[in-house]
Amino acid sequence: MNYEMIYKNLLFSLYIFLGLIGLCIILYIPRLIAWFAPYKKQEHLHNDKNNKFAILIPARNESSVIRGLLDCLKNQTYDRKNFDIHVIVKDLNDKTIAIAKEYGAFVHVVEDQKCKSDALNSCFQNIFKEQGKNYYDDYLIMDADCWMKNNCLEELNNAYASGRQVIQCKKLVKNYYMKDKEVPLEASCNGIIWTLIDEMGNRFKSDHNITCMTIGTGICFSRDVINQIHGWPYNKTLTEDIEFMFDACLRGFTTYYASYAEIYMEEADTLEMTNKRRQRWMTGVCDSKKYYNMRLADECITFKEKVNRYFCKALWIVYWLIGLSAFYMLFNFVLGIVLLIAGSNLAVFAYFNSLIGFSVIYFSFFFMTLNAMIIDRKNIKLKFLDKVLLLFTHPFFYMGYIKIVFKALFTKNSAAWDQIARVEDVGKK
Repeated sequence: MNYEMIYKNLLFSLYIFLGLIGLCIILYIPRLIAWFAPYKKQEHLHNDKNNKFAILIPARNESSVIRGLLDCLKNQTYDRKNFDIHVIVKDLNDKTIAIAKEYGAFVHVVEDQKCKSDALNSCFQNIFKEQGKNYYDDYLIMDADCWMKNNCLEELNNAYASGRQVIQCKKLVKNYYMKDKEVPLEASCNGIIWTLIDEMGNRFKSDHNITCMTIGTGICFSRDVINQIHGWPYNKTLTEDIEFMFDACLRGFTTYYASYAEIYMEEADTLEMTNKRRQRWMTGVCDSKKYYNMRLADECITFKEKVNRYFCKALWIVYWLIGLSAFYMLFNFVLGIVLLIAGSNLAVFAYFNSLIGFSVIYFSFFFMTLNAMIIDRKNIKLKFLDKVLLLFTHPFFYMGYIKIVFKALFTKNSAAWDQIARVEDVGKK
């Protein structure tokens, strides 16, 4: 072996790697700035008008959990005459129907639904037919396993004083508020993603009238949005909400993040189920990006449109940064083994390079986690030592996305709507 040449190549590869990582960081700077927006408190809006809301709840086989959400709606501070509840099921024999009727909800049976979009679109068409397109001012979509803070609808109504068309609620981890339930580390780790999306992303975007990242529960649409898209046509991927985000960018819909309108999201209590959810979501995210990529490139012409496109697609920079680091880490680790077998001291240099690749991944996620935990510290209901454990563990949990994203990028698009196991709903603490 020509060890002098190997040394030069190792050193050169290190410089190239650090240069590429530096380039990724530079490209990501606008998105990094958004991490710090929530250190300034959001303006608390007030709306003098009481809008009429339709609450749409896709609830296929959700009889074990939906009562919790319906209780939250029953206890809203917003006047009950100003909102209706629409529950969507697949089977006429679904036990959810009786529970929904008990709470005075409208029930829509959509037997041919193959995905969440089908359920929502059929519900919209039924509302248009039976009550007209102008009966409701706004439409709120809620997953059946979620809860809502008692003033959530009131704060959503206030958020429409912003003049925006699409309102996204703030998401908290439901597991922290469930009676007699220990919160596993997996649930705490995955729950941080809502702070990353909302406070470290949507807050800045909302302040600067940039298209927010839309999540398909706790999202509210004004009547003109739904009338313009004629229901809910987003059924190309597993993530109809991300499809909507790209379409909102293209159509110029205005979005707003309402940090005072709080909902509670259920997190899976096992790593297996957490990873199943993450894989399904990331597959849909990647497929949505592929589906809209050409249109975003062709139709986003003005500076504002390009800014919207950048923030909608900024995750690709993260994919490159983490992907390059993972490849660099693994390549040098394998090379180190080869050099060690050959009896070369250069194995130490290769392992050092591998450690640098790992460090870029770990500390990128570590500082992201630290910022998220500082921002949302009041809503992470853990003891101090458990928070410390979460801080140092979450970067490893996030590394799980390397395999998940790789699989999502290089597997065939799937729109199968699998049933997801639910944590038993035992009510609030």
